[in-house]
Amino acid sequence: MESRKLRGDFDGGMLGCLGISILQFLLVFFTLGIGAPWATCMGKRWEIRHTTIGGRRLVFDGRGIQLLGNQLKWFFLSIITLGIYAWWLGVKQHRWYIKHIRFEDDPEYLVSTFSGTAAEDCGLAIFTGFFALITLFLAVPALICMRRRWACKNTAIGGKRLAFEGTGGRLFGKYMLWYFLTIITLGIFGLWLTVKEMRWFARNTVMYANECASCEYVNRPAMPAAPNGGMLPPPNYGYGYGYGAPVITSVPGAAYNITIYAPSPYVQPQQQGMYMLPPTQR
Repeated sequence: MESRKLRGDFDGGMLGCLGISILQFLLVFFTLGIGAPWATCMGKRWEIRHTTIGGRRLVFDGRGIQLLGNQLKWFFLSIITLGIYAWWLGVKQHRWYIKHIRFEDDPEYLVSTFSGTAAEDCGLAIFTGFFALITLFLAVPALICMRRRWACKNTAIGGKRLAFEGTGGRLFGKYMLWYFLTIITLGIFGLWLTVKEMRWFARNTVMYANECASCEYVNRPAMPAAPNGGMLPPPNYGYGYGYGAPVITSVPGAAYNITIYAPSPYVQPQQQGMYMLPPTQR
């Protein structure tokens, strides 16, 4: 079965982006840099709140105090390892961001995941930096897309893997257009550049609706006990099988429905089996 693509979009505006940027600057300035984690989360929350995938809105629930705690821990580990741990900082911080992104209508205990490694991150950084230099930075749009493609490939939100379809050639063309418009408007169009870039990245990000990835759960409610003492019900009830919520069918004489569903609190992650919803959920 061919996977159905759910395409992303971004509906944030220039005024909102400008307002958030001003608030971030003031927060960092008047706290002498201490408020940087809160400013980062503020910007991330605004960006993610205006992002949708397949019409479903995303939310970011990370808090500044959490990010500050993690940054202090990562800084301490970098010191005691004489800087060796610093190679993991990029991946650690990105994984923290992804962990706190979810669909607005998903339960809070369903945690998004990022499976990229520090070795891949460092390898990409070295390659992209070197290639940007030898091409006099003309290849930067292609390198940005390469890194974005790697990040999306290793990201799963709500148990669904992301993919990035943007190309360096298309992004290069967009940059040329945006910079040209900025020049002829004496810099006025530059106020829209950040929003334009966010929208382009979002619209080139897709999610494959029929492909499931592994999930993590935090404080997930216990799975309800199966009725009839765990025995299978009469054959007129069908079951969901595998990675997702079971669905009861009321078709007399129906056999089991062998169907893959989205992640659910009723099924353990990466566990195969047949489960029945409690009577109140039928």
